[in-house]
Amino acid sequence: HPGISARTVGLGQGRVGTMSALYRAYRTLVRERPDVIVCMQTGPLAAACWLAAIACNARLVIGATSDPEAGIGIGRVGGRAAVRSRRTIAVLACTPAVADHLTTQWSPRVTVHTYSPDTSALRAELSAVEPLERRRAEALFVGRLTPVKGVDMLPAIAAALARGGVGRLAIVGDGPLRDELVSSLEREEALESVDLLGSLEHSEVLARMAHARVVVIPSRAEGVAKVAAEALLSGTPVVAFDVGGLADTVTHGRDGLLVPAGARDTLAQTVADLMSDDEAWTALATGAAALREAPAGQPTFGDVLAERLQATGVLSERSAEDA
Repeated sequence: HPGISARTVGLGQGRVGTMSALYRAYRTLVRERPDVIVCMQTGPLAAACWLAAIACNARLVIGATSDPEAGIGIGRVGGRAAVRSRRTIAVLACTPAVADHLTTQWSPRVTVHTYSPDTSALRAELSAVEPLERRRAEALFVGRLTPVKGVDMLPAIAAALARGGVGRLAIVGDGPLRDELVSSLEREEALESVDLLGSLEHSEVLARMAHARVVVIPSRAEGVAKVAAEALLSGTPVVAFDVGGLADTVTHGRDGLLVPAGARDTLAQTVADLMSDDEAWTALATGAAALREAPAGQPTFGDVLAERLQATGVLSERSAEDA
């Protein structure tokens, strides 16, 4: 929009929730004195942005990219206050489930709008991936090796694959639970059936997805289910727990399979069964491939943000000031 400029404020090194990072965010925003602050979090960072908005007389837009109840203590309280603030002109949620929770539990003063990820760049990247004549006999996990990603579920999946002789488990990612994961795989006598690939470039991850038979996502919670969306656009079926954004991204029986949250053995067996069932796999892979050809559905974050800025008069005010 003419006359509107945007910039990203980085928080530097360290965790987002630390007091030093939050103070840096607050000081930077007050110094920049923007007309609108867009905060992509409903936790402590939202509280810092809310206080900065008060200090520099700015409007606030909250982007909810994960479960709003995932935060704890004062961070969640501050985030809720920011969502309910009179300075907040828009709340944008990454999934219908998150939007419903914010609306019913947090009671914002404004309507919560849902957006969908912009997949145009991802589709362009995937077009450069060379397809394999035959998929690898591989179930693929992509993510940080942390508790919320369900890393403790991976040994059971590897063991099920090994018992059935139906393929290997490839693990892309690193994190604090790596050593514990290796120990668990050894106890399950499944380490030899696993490829620990560590961190890879995004282009390599996409190629691995497009060449794998199944992408498995054992996360205990998900907001924007980015890995699931990437896998489906790669034409690869997803097996995941029925939680958060995964339930909004994967359509059970059409392009993937959803398992009750926390059902480790069921998840492991479902992955192993799909690896060996050509008919079921082909049906789900066909459903996933259809998504890649389908036009974008919901408007993207940028689309919704621009519409809300226009509807609340922010763009009109800026145009009038520049005239």
